[in-house]
Amino acid sequence: MLEVLHPIYGLREASNIVAYYFDAVDDHLAVDQQRVLELFSKGVPVQYIAKTAFFYGHEFYVDNRVLIPRPETEELVHWIITDQKHKNNSFTILDIGSGSGCILLTVLLKYPDAKGTALDISADALDVCQKNADKFKVPVSIMNKDVFNVKQDGLAHKYDVIVCNPPYILIDEKERMDDHVFHHEPEEALFVEGSDPLVFYEYIISNLEAWLTQGGAAYFETSDRYHEDLNSIVKEYGLQGEFKKDMQEKWRMLKVVR
Repeated sequence: MLEVLHPIYGLREASNIVAYYFDAVDDHLAVDQQRVLELFSKGVPVQYIAKTAFFYGHEFYVDNRVLIPRPETEELVHWIITDQKHKNNSFTILDIGSGSGCILLTVLLKYPDAKGTALDISADALDVCQKNADKFKVPVSIMNKDVFNVKQDGLAHKYDVIVCNPPYILIDEKERMDDHVFHHEPEEALFVEGSDPLVFYEYIISNLEAWLTQGGAAYFETSDRYHEDLNSIVKEYGLQGEFKKDMQEKWRMLKVVR
């Protein structure tokens, strides 16, 4: 595998890719080296080729039905885990737009007495989430539903914790983006139709009175560019919001407390 990747990435980076992604997975991935080379040359992310993504010390299965977990999201998960240290370990948590399940399952691995629900509009994404739940032997409830229909359908019960990393990039911005990874990931998990990039945030925040238990908290990954707008939305609904910067000193996380 190293000889395949060396011409593309150079020796150091190629060695890291092999060590982190291919030494940790089944040897059959290295059999068809020509096929692997073709995928790399087309810009297919290494995580999709290896069917593996590392997140918060865990190895998750991923494919092109779900987003590749980002390092910044680990900081959001760490915030949730840290907050829950001071609370009842048997809390309930809802992950809206769960994708691979990396957020939800990481929290549940830390707090095995908690009860988790994965909600996603994509049945394919939920298949990946269930695959990871089975891998880690973590029981989760699966909800294949559009979050915008939840208000009408309702939830079976309120949750102590809600977490969401929603799309906030407008679809018409796609062509101006040069990140090749975006061209291989599911559009519905990245891009928002219409003209309001914060439509998911406002809808969820507007329903927190109905979805969160008293004293519960909702956590969001956000964009630094929408910090002020999100702050206004939180205040509009009479809730308490706390923003946190990531390691790059950008406002990337929001907690809303009921």
